[in-house]
Amino acid sequence: PHRLLHQEDLSGGGGDPGPMRRSYGRAMGVLIHAGLEHHVAGTAFAARDVWQREVADDSQAARAAFGAAQQEWQQVAASEAFVRLLQQWPQRRTEAAIVRVADGEMIRGTIDLLLQNGSRYLIIDYKTTAGIPPDALSTDTALAAWCRSRRYDAQLALYRKALTSMTGAGPGSVATAIWLTHPNRLIHL
Repeated sequence: PHRLLHQEDLSGGGGDPGPMRRSYGRAMGVLIHAGLEHHVAGTAFAARDVWQREVADDSQAARAAFGAAQQEWQQVAASEAFVRLLQQWPQRRTEAAIVRVADGEMIRGTIDLLLQNGSRYLIIDYKTTAGIPPDALSTDTALAAWCRSRRYDAQLALYRKALTSMTGAGPGSVATAIWLTHPNRLIHL
């Protein structure tokens, strides 16, 4: 799937993501996204198949990265905050494609999780970034500032613009957030 990501999104930007994320960060991100997508959709998930499409080797390091990625998406899916979020938003779409063409501008992307409750929407983008500096993890405000420094808010603003155009929803009825899978926290932006 197409995402508005940059290579540095996989490395964290500020802290050391560790050797596993440096070597297998992209594959771990793909597996975490797919695991959460299947969990939300309630469909079977062939994690090993997804992993083998991304990683050619079966080294001990690759198996450890696979296990860590499995554990990460499962921890998010089982977290009280994630369960409560899904309960509050009865209509859900994963990997929701968005396209907007207007005034010579084209916005195209894929929303990881689009939640709807009546005329209200919540756009959630998963970030599997590791290596977040400890000071950014201290509070939600600090973590939101770190997300803004990574320009995640700009990505979400484009998604909001496209979604409001596609649905006719007012800008005030579309909220946006990042779910950072590694610290397992939802940050509204």
